[in-house]
Amino acid sequence: MKKTLVAIAALVVSLNTFGQGQVHFANRDTLATPPILEPLTRSDAGTDFSAFKAELVLVGTGGTLTSLGTTTFNAARPGIWIATDPVVPGVLNGPATFRVRAFDGADFASSLNKGQSVDFTSNVASAPASPAEFQGFQGKAFQIQIVPEPTTLALGALGLGALLLRRRK
Repeated sequence: MKKTLVAIAALVVSLNTFGQGQVHFANRDTLATPPILEPLTRSDAGTDFSAFKAELVLVGTGGTLTSLGTTTFNAARPGIWIATDPVVPGVLNGPATFRVRAFDGADFASSLNKGQSVDFTSNVASAPASPAEFQGFQGKAFQIQIVPEPTTLALGALGLGALLLRRRK
């Protein structure tokens, strides 16, 4: 009987170790108080985010980053991404530290046009219960910096040089 109780206790402890919760990843106000979700903005005042993705990243101990998934932006609502409910591994219930990144390439590291928020804390709800409402993120905490492609800059410099040469003649 003692062996059975020890085995059950070990099983319960191991299940908590591998626990995972969920969070509702959205940037429009739903149930959160105070309102935390504002449209994302771009440094060039543009509103077309059709090529961009929003990524939720779990910030672990020592600054390790774990991507929890990406979502696309809503074409009908500029600056608002389509809500998802990603699983947060290793956090069964309670607070976790997150970062939001937005980019227009294959991934954040290789994208020229990108931005990220400061780290913030939000609660995680244990699955399969309803995901915890995403809190703590201010949409205007960062902007996407639009970086012109090098070829665009080179073409512009070539055109300016041609204008200067023509003016000299």
